[in-house]
Amino acid sequence: MEHWIYHVTSMDTWLQAQQTEGYRHPTLDTEGFIHAAFAHQLDGVMERFFAGVERVTILCIDQREIEAEVVLEGPIEEGGPFPHVYGPVNLPAVKRIVMFAREGDKGFKLSVGLPGLANMS
Repeated sequence: MEHWIYHVTSMDTWLQAQQTEGYRHPTLDTEGFIHAAFAHQLDGVMERFFAGVERVTILCIDQREIEAEVVLEGPIEEGGPFPHVYGPVNLPAVKRIVMFAREGDKGFKLSVGLPGLANMS
């Protein structure tokens, strides 16, 4: 099982989390969980959900350190299952923050731009 999961957010949302005891994305209140992805799913997530966004912040999370429950869910035909975090992400579980800006029509190509990200130790 991969122990690294990734959550795409904005820098503003991440900075707000620094003032609290844990990272809470708005989907935790509206859907009951925080969306995350494995490294091989990031490009697809960016294409489907962040097509019009110019800049993103990716939280690199060690799921072995998350205090909330992580459940793999979602249909295979949509690239799943995806890790869903059922509670706030405790800040010490976030090991790295990576910021990306869109490169014109090329998009983000996150997995290409982050060699070895899934193998962080």
